[in-house]
Amino acid sequence: MNILLQEKIGIPIPFMGVPLKYRINPISTLITRSKYDMILIEHVPEQSHEYSNFTEITSVRKLLEYLSREFGEELKLRVIVDEECARISPIISLYSMASYMVGKLIANEYDVEIIDVFESFMGVESEIYGKEIPQFIQALRLTILNDKPLIYRYGEGVVLNDSPNNVYALLFTEPIQASVMLYDDDLMDIITKLVGLNIIKAFNKQKVGDIKSLSENCRVENGIWYILYGYHVPNRLFNHKYICTKLIMDIDNPKILALSEEYMKNSISVLI
Repeated sequence: MNILLQEKIGIPIPFMGVPLKYRINPISTLITRSKYDMILIEHVPEQSHEYSNFTEITSVRKLLEYLSREFGEELKLRVIVDEECARISPIISLYSMASYMVGKLIANEYDVEIIDVFESFMGVESEIYGKEIPQFIQALRLTILNDKPLIYRYGEGVVLNDSPNNVYALLFTEPIQASVMLYDDDLMDIITKLVGLNIIKAFNKQKVGDIKSLSENCRVENGIWYILYGYHVPNRLFNHKYICTKLIMDIDNPKILALSEEYMKNSISVLI
């Protein structure tokens, strides 16, 4: 097995942001304090890798297929990750980590800016996932690159939280029911402004360490998820010990994130 790139990186987690069809809005992120081994290998089908406690991130294969056609040769690459990381991460986080590794390899090989590589990926990802999800993926890749929580809006760059607080996070991946999406231009204009303003206000609270009152902003965003898509957080997942319990973006259905200032069983430490 030929290791092309190996790095320890934190798991980027989407925090605030709702996918809005044909709209561009801010997105904020978190990142774990712990770092996990990511390895980019040259794939040889008849050989198995010797890392028994690692698993492959298969979601990045479609990107590699697109890039292979672009380069005119098959990119025989695989990204493997520590099994614990794979177990606790949203799908969108794992994909963002894997595409980060692929982008870093390409940037090194061709001596180009890694940001430019990520921007080019977004065009491919729009073909795979539609127009909205790539904005979240890019926010997560930039979170890895800066190793800090941030707020990002496509076309405007990032603002970092340089003095983040530490909290503990639980991720719930249970199925949640949704209804048909609401779509009305006039309502969407108002909702887009509300979502963007709420995210900015939440990020400003993060920057000054006002963590407890984030529950207000999480409640607003949960309401938007319900209005637009019919998703809601089951009552049993709310707990007075949590700072907030909220829906977060993922490639398939949204996941549910609970945050607390105190350690919880099976929780992970994140920077907010």
